[in-house]
Amino acid sequence: PRPLRLALLALLALVLAAPLAAQAPVIDSVVILRDDVFDEGEFGVVGRTMRTLHITTREYVVRRELLLAPGAPYDSALAAETERNLRRLGIFRRVRIDTLRVEDRLLLRVRTQDGWSTSLIFDISAAAGQTSFALGVSESNFLGMGGLAGLRYRSTPDRTSWLMAYRQPRLIADRVGVTAQLDLRSDGRSIFGAVGQPFLSLS
Repeated sequence: PRPLRLALLALLALVLAAPLAAQAPVIDSVVILRDDVFDEGEFGVVGRTMRTLHITTREYVVRRELLLAPGAPYDSALAAETERNLRRLGIFRRVRIDTLRVEDRLLLRVRTQDGWSTSLIFDISAAAGQTSFALGVSESNFLGMGGLAGLRYRSTPDRTSWLMAYRQPRLIADRVGVTAQLDLRSDGRSIFGAVGQPFLSLS
């Protein structure tokens, strides 16, 4: 019947028009705010000293993790996924992504605060009258570039060794990671290197 056809056409028109009406706003620009490891005045002299020693994560390290870009529609799911990606790096104390309007322009604001990324290595053990120990330092945000660098000295009854290691994800074209390791032992040396791109998805 004609009334039924008209009702179906009207329903179809509403369904087709719904995505247009609910179209997400377009991101005009992305603002990245990077805070140091501690807030100004936090922990007094100790905090100021650590702020001086620490190198704040560089902007491009944050930007390369973003799943949203200027000109793209805002997607809250992608914003949440970006937050998870940044936290997964293990170098941030806080991560927050939100939006704000400035003169009818939609800005995506990404704010990060670094976590303390330097750790000391100290290990000592004794067995059967023989002692082994290791001393070293590890930095998980080397020069603020999100890479891992480490230096370790180990002494055992069998040998002594100096181990130097460096790993930088997304060093080449923001995708390919590089790993290098040099182990100088009293009875020889070991050199290891790798270049690769992590598996992401089949889709």
